[in-house]
This record gives sequence, structure tokens and C-alpha cells, in this order.
Amino acid sequence: MTSAEEKTNAFKWQYRLAENTRERIKFVLPRTSLFLIALLGASLGLILLLSPGWFEKQPQAMISIAGWGGVFLGLSLFYFVLTRSGEVNVEGARQIVIVVFKSPKQHTVLHLPFSDFRAIETRQVKDMHGLHNHWSIELVGLNDVRIKVGSSFNGTFRVKVRDSLVNKISEMIGIPVNYLGDK
Repeated sequence: MTSAEEKTNAFKWQYRLAENTRERIKFVLPRTSLFLIALLGASLGLILLLSPGWFEKQPQAMISIAGWGGVFLGLSLFYFVLTRSGEVNVEGARQIVIVVFKSPKQHTVLHLPFSDFRAIETRQVKDMHGLHNHWSIELVGLNDVRIKVGSSFNGTFRVKVRDSLVNKISEMIGIPVNYLGDK
């Protein structure tokens, strides 16, 4: 991978599983989930700001701070959803990984041959409840470039889905799987 490929913001995001066929696996930025969170944050913020009478027993300063925080969170996520998009395609027939990322400051399209990847790393992570039954997956390329892929809201997989997906990607690309943090 070239130094231009290493400087892209495309590798900073986590992509979610969108399509899984025999010849192609597609991951995309989780724009729909973020849109729903933005809508919820902005709505709750506006309710707090426009209906302070509903919360008479609460300190009005806290209601105001929470309302403006919700509106700010919602607008920030709306800006992200409207200005950024990206996807990672693992194409088995063409033996290439295509990374597409668009933002206001950058438009990146990378065609990475399978030979640029050296391993798949999967590690056990805590979920939101402190349980250790979720795993993350990263495609590791040359110069330690990592493409983070996931499935659920927090970007992790359950063990059965993880195993089938990493085995499929490993066979497709022809690279080993490193299991980090398994118990």
C-alpha cells in the first residue's frame, strides 16, 4: 500500500456488513443507524427545550443543557450522515478489495489486491453490558493498515457469525486468521 493510501480517513471508520454472497462481501458505513440516533437526539432535545413545563420538578438549568446537548448531537450526526459515505467490497472473482470513501475534504477510491493483505485479526471485546461474547474483525494490510468491519450496532459479531465470516474471507483472500483475546 502506498503512503497516499495510508493517509486516507477511510481506514478510521468501522464498516457494517451489508451483503454476503458467494463471490462478494460488502460492508458500508452505518449511516441509517446514525440517522435514527440523530433524529432521536434532535427530537428529545427539542422536546426538552420547547416543553419545559413537563419537567417542572427538575432543575431548569439541567433541562436546558440536556435540550441543547440533544439538539447539538442530532445536528452533528445529521451533518455526518449527509456528508460522509463509504463502503468496502471484497470481490472474490476479481481478487480485489475496493474501498470507497467520500467526505467533504476527501474522495477516495482504492483498489487493493488480495496480495496487499497479510492477515485477518479478530479479538474478543466487551459489549455494552460488560459481557465477553462479541468479537471484532479487522483486515490487516501492509504497513499495519487496518480495515475495521462489523455487524451489529456496536460493530461486533457473535461467535458463529464471526467464524463463518472470517473463514469465508480467509479462503477468499488466502490469508490466515489470528484469533486475539479468545477465552
